Amino acid sequence: MNNTRKGDQVPSFHYDWFNYGGIHRNVELFELPKAFIRRFQLNFVKGSNYSKLEYSILIEGKMGTKLIIKIPELEMDKEIEVQNMQLGTNEIRGTIEISNISNIKLWSPETPKLYEVLISYDDDILEENIGFREIETKGTEILLNGNKVFLKGMCVHEESYEKGRVVSERDINRASVIIWSIGNKNPDSDDRYHFMSNLSEIARMLDRSRLIGAS
Repeated sequence: MNNTRKGDQVPSFHYDWFNYGGIHRNVELFELPKAFIRRFQLNFVKGSNYSKLEYSILIEGKMGTKLIIKIPELEMDKEIEVQNMQLGTNEIRGTIEISNISNIKLWSPETPKLYEVLISYDDDILEENIGFREIETKGTEILLNGNKVFLKGMCVHEESYEKGRVVSERDINRASVIIWSIGNKNPDSDDRYHFMSNLSEIARMLDRSRLIGAS
């Protein structure tokens, strides 16, 4: 890939995002079990007053039998019976009650509490640290855990401080990401409105825990 910048093309010389060419970060290969967890998402059920979590877990490979979700600090150990799985890719969805809701600590920039979460499916085990929070709008206000917030930054162009220019599917559980941007600097037209409306519906279907923005 030729990543040379020119004054008459996009990006030009003075843009806040960059072209990358070639291999510019470490590449790692992983040996996975025959049945493995491709992606998972865990967040509050809206309107549950922080008493329920909804999960979406994407399984790939051979058919397995047992899925377990653990959050030790919340004394959660949920075994989910897996039925009617097909060879290939399967998505498992559901909800979990939080029994000791009074002890849960919500994530915020001031108190970025993270919980250890373990997801296991047969021989595959994922361990992540996840913050639980609820983001919503009320009129023109953005509310984090019911409290009004003011945003001072936006638009991460696929770069990560820890990983460089890469965003993993598992970054979907990062509590600090509260808005998915689905469009930028496009001319207004009926075709664009139709396309953006469909795109926003797909984004909401894939992730109901975040807001959606466009410019």
